[in-house]
Amino acid sequence: MAYHFLETEDFLVSACFHTLLTRMENSYNAQFYTSAELEPIFVQVFGSRLHFCGFETIGPRKWIRETQCGFKYFFHLNPQHNGYSYLPCGAISLDFVPRIVAGRLKIQPKPKNVAVHFSFEDKKSWDWMIDKNREGSREKIEKIAGESVTAITGWFQQFKSLDDVAAAFARTKARSSATGFYCYPSMAMAYAFALARLGKTEAARSEFEQAITSSYWGADLHSELRTLFESEIKGNNSQAS
Repeated sequence: MAYHFLETEDFLVSACFHTLLTRMENSYNAQFYTSAELEPIFVQVFGSRLHFCGFETIGPRKWIRETQCGFKYFFHLNPQHNGYSYLPCGAISLDFVPRIVAGRLKIQPKPKNVAVHFSFEDKKSWDWMIDKNREGSREKIEKIAGESVTAITGWFQQFKSLDDVAAAFARTKARSSATGFYCYPSMAMAYAFALARLGKTEAARSEFEQAITSSYWGADLHSELRTLFESEIKGNNSQAS
C-alpha cells in the first residue's frame, strides 16, 4: 500500500511540474517572439528595403550585393545575447582571401559565401538592437530597419574599388595601437591579400608576415597559406607584365 501511495504521489508531483512548465512556456511565448516567428518579419521589413537597393538574399538574415571588384557588400542581422536579440551589421567581404572552413583553407568567391573582413562601425548602431519582445515590436523593427539600412548602404558607397577597401584598412591600422589591428586576424590577412592583388608587393609581404603570427592561423595552415599568398603575388605580377 505504501508503495502505491508513493507512486501516486510521484505522479502528481510530475504532473504539477509539467503543468507549471507549460504555463511558464505559454507565458513566455505570449510575451516574446520565437526566432521562427521573427524570420518572416525580417524578410518583409529588411529584405524589401535591401532588395530595392540591389541586394540579394543568401540565407536567413543575410543579404549581399556584388561589386564585380573582388569584394561584396554584406548586410546581416547578427544574433546577440545567445539569440535573444539581433543587431543590423554591415561588412566588406573579399572574394579572394582564404578562409578557414572546417579546419581547412578555402577561397570561396560564390555569392552565398561571405566573410566579415571589414566592418561598419558606429556607436549609434547599438541603438538598433532588436529584441524578441512582442510589445511594439513591428514599429520598432520598421524604425530600426529604416535607420540601419540607410546608414549601412550609405557606408558601402565609399567602397567603389579595391583601392578604397585597402585605404580603409590602412586608416583603421593607423588609428589602432601598435598591435591592435592584428587582434583581428581575418581583417589583417585580408589587408595583406588586398595589397598583393593591388601590386603593392613589399607592403603586402610585410602585412602578411605580421598577420600570420596570429594563433588564429594555426601552424598546420601556414604552408598552404603562404602558397596561396605567393600565388596572389605572382598572379598580379603576371597581369602587370
